[in-house]
Amino acid sequence: MGRRTLIILVALLAIGAVAWWQFANQPDPVRWQGYAEADYVKVGPTQQG
Repeated sequence: MGRRTLIILVALLAIGAVAWWQFANQPDPVRWQGYAEADYVKVGPTQQG
């Protein structure tokens, strides 16, 4: 194997590894949980009076 072929092979393997890492390790999309924790909900009158 020539030096040029080896460099091209290593570059292609690196590109493939980066592409696999980018597409395989994407987090799940954020979804609505369907409920709200009571600690975070502020309930109060909408009008003063």
